[in-house]
Amino acid sequence: VKRQTVREFLDGWAKRKELEVADASAVEYRRVGDGFIENLGKRAEKDVSLVTPAQVAAWRDGLAGRLAAGTVNKQLKILRGAWNQAAREGLVTTNPFAAVQTVKARRSFETTRRAFTVDEMRRILAASAGEWRGIILFGLYTGQRLSDITGLTWNQVDPAEGVVHFVTAKTGAVLD
Repeated sequence: VKRQTVREFLDGWAKRKELEVADASAVEYRRVGDGFIENLGKRAEKDVSLVTPAQVAAWRDGLAGRLAAGTVNKQLKILRGAWNQAAREGLVTTNPFAAVQTVKARRSFETTRRAFTVDEMRRILAASAGEWRGIILFGLYTGQRLSDITGLTWNQVDPAEGVVHFVTAKTGAVLD
């Protein structure tokens, strides 16, 4: 029987994910794994097969007290996938994350998205300087994500046509 601590397993799993998923996803997986390790404290040095549904539920409940339901559920599903991998590798016989349900949304976390008001945009622009001002304005007028804006190069900009050509990092959508 193979043996690995929770820390060893999650560190190795996150490292392998760097080769398998988009960079942003790999960073998220690492962050979620590190958060679970931190939550376990000294128990992260115990065998991965010793993680219990009760420990998972306590971790989930702690997250639910400070994060939106969607964020909690995403983290739960990420680690459920990690433990599925541990099962495929013969490190565990059961997945404690599979025994823990997702959480439902609470009214206290409901938010309504809205655009910035003109006054808010003035204050944001007044507080920005240098390239940040351009990035903010580009985002304002195009609605694109920060990562897509900061990754642009001049060969993607066609000033004569007034068009910017790029593929979004998150969805892979081709935009003009």
